[in-house]
Amino acid sequence: MFSLKNRTLDARKSLVVYQFTCTGCNSRYIGETSRHFSTRIKEHTMSDKNSHVFKHFSESPSCKSLYIPSCFVILHTANNPIDLKLKEALQINKNKPNLNKQVHHFNTFLAL
Repeated sequence: MFSLKNRTLDARKSLVVYQFTCTGCNSRYIGETSRHFSTRIKEHTMSDKNSHVFKHFSESPSCKSLYIPSCFVILHTANNPIDLKLKEALQINKNKPNLNKQVHHFNTFLAL
């Protein structure tokens, strides 16, 4: 049997854990967003100066010139913000992406 409901496009999905893999140097970043996936990608590539992906592109113009949208992929979806943070933490711990350099720590679970 098939579903009559249209499948949500990845760009419109929210509550996702995602991975960025640089085409130029294979550097990786894992993040999460509760907003539309496409919104967060635009921030990483165009406007969020605090983003590790944005900083990577600023420091490596050759990598930025090789960027393609498929550099971002969804790893997991979640049903709530706590599940989202947990899945992100597990993926970062498992994959140890080199662009996930955390300078400051804020316990987001206390803020929930």
